[in-house]
Amino acid sequence: MFWVLLLSIFGSIAVFVNRQLYRELIPYVVTTISAVQMFFLYVMVVHKNPFTTYLVNAPTDGEGLNPLLQNYWMVIHPPSLYTGFVGMTIPFAFGIAALATGHLDDSWLRAVRRWTMFSWLFLSFGLTLGMIWAYEELGWGGYWMWDPVRTRHCCRGSRQPPSCTR
Repeated sequence: MFWVLLLSIFGSIAVFVNRQLYRELIPYVVTTISAVQMFFLYVMVVHKNPFTTYLVNAPTDGEGLNPLLQNYWMVIHPPSLYTGFVGMTIPFAFGIAALATGHLDDSWLRAVRRWTMFSWLFLSFGLTLGMIWAYEELGWGGYWMWDPVRTRHCCRGSRQPPSCTR
């Protein structure tokens, strides 16, 4: 639900701010953001409904939250990553709009540069919080030593800044 809420807020802001300058791109931007929004709504409601809870009967197995996750870094880490991932939907939508309309010059990049930097900031922040958590809780002798999932995130994060420097 947090993902859908953020996407609706970010999409509304992006469309409102760029509606005059990029009038020919906005219909495609709205369509792309709406398609992503509908996908997450479909997955959330049909496949994993957040409103089916265990309020009446407690689950028979399990003893609550894993102690490794009871850390303040893990409270901030997931929302930071979600904010970064959702923010990257806006540059994606403008890229699809540029492809659909044939406006392949770099003018649409001005509309998404701030979104890309904003998203990259939150992704880097969330990744750093995850590193600190792994160092404190898991004690791997370094930040990650070797974790393919986190290493993949570092590789992706290192490729994003060149797209912001034009």
